[in-house]
Amino acid sequence: MQFTNDPRRDLQRTFRKARQRQSRAGSLLALLRSDLEQLCGQETAVAGPVRTPLLAALATCVGIELLAKYWAGRPDLLASTVVDFLTTVGGLKHGEADTLLQFRNAIAHSYALGTRRRRDNRPFSFAVDTGHDSSSPVVTPQGANGYVINFWSLKGLFQRLIHQCKRAIEQDEQRLMEFQVCIRNLGEIAIAS
Repeated sequence: MQFTNDPRRDLQRTFRKARQRQSRAGSLLALLRSDLEQLCGQETAVAGPVRTPLLAALATCVGIELLAKYWAGRPDLLASTVVDFLTTVGGLKHGEADTLLQFRNAIAHSYALGTRRRRDNRPFSFAVDTGHDSSSPVVTPQGANGYVINFWSLKGLFQRLIHQCKRAIEQDEQRLMEFQVCIRNLGEIAIAS
């Protein structure tokens, strides 16, 4: 992706739809969306088989975190900023947003389905459900410290966040300028064959 001096043009390029697999360069978001299609079908799919559920869930969480970076205009984020993004832009309750962040931490840092939150050492245990469609809640409590993450609802949340994040950036000139600085700091991506 080549950056311009026009932040609105950079925004359009960054948020363009997933590309076919033969495309090897572009925004990180577009390439991530393309990879997700390889793992779990078309972006519009709301149910069905998932080849690699943990990898697809991790990629979706990475996508959500990337959107939070765009929205905040910063390439490095505090956990509280991701939670703020999920509650402000995504409409999740604080507890759901925090649980999703803990899920992301578990699979991203140790490729596990359990973690302990740093601030209070509270344990979290997760299961990933791919057997239901996106009408189920993203996070369903199961026992004292257990949670089921519905993959299709997580994917649906990511899809909504893509559009809501772009709209939030478009409608706020300060956020738009910070977005442009952020994408430059994150850099471009190309996949070498």
